[in-house]
Amino acid sequence: MGYITKNWREGINLSQKFLDKIKPQTALKNRINDAEKKMECQILRLEQVHNKLKQNHDYVFKKIVEAQLSRNESRARTYAIELQEIRKTKNKIAEAKLAMEQIKLRLGTISELGDIVIT
Repeated sequence: MGYITKNWREGINLSQKFLDKIKPQTALKNRINDAEKKMECQILRLEQVHNKLKQNHDYVFKKIVEAQLSRNESRARTYAIELQEIRKTKNKIAEAKLAMEQIKLRLGTISELGDIVIT
């Protein structure tokens, strides 16, 4: 019993815990700016992955053309399946990049709107 009563008296009360959860630690403007920077970093990563996939797409497409010219249908079909998977992945990456750009734009709009309201 001594442990519970000791912690009960020394601990912070429930209302203080609740207020700590609601009250933000840093300014909203700073958190929005940090989120924009993180989004920009992720957008750049997605751009790099997209460019690598584009290079891989071009390489596999050339291999398909070479296989078709050499009348190797099975190899061309195998490369075509690989090309299809690359295109799917590339499209998903492009969609994710577009979504992140939209989020970044909205964060920027909120930040600018906050600046306008304050002034």
